Amino acid sequence: LAGGGFVVAWIASVAGDIVLQGRVYTPGAAAGTFVPGAVTTLADIDNAQALGEGVFRLKSGELLRLLSQATVH
Repeated sequence: LAGGGFVVAWIASVAGDIVLQGRVYTPGAAAGTFVPGAVTTLADIDNAQALGEGVFRLKSGELLRLLSQATVH
């Protein structure tokens, strides 16, 4: 991210929908520290079309590529 921040994202179930949620971390006042933002829904992945090898087409038409296999509990 611009400014040196980063995002931590995960797959969650919210109100029966499967979504990609995340939290943006921005640089803090002290060197090497980061401030967490609010948890936000990044994408609705319910009913996504699996294209293979960890790649999915979302309802929005965007592609989601997982770098490692998701574990569904």
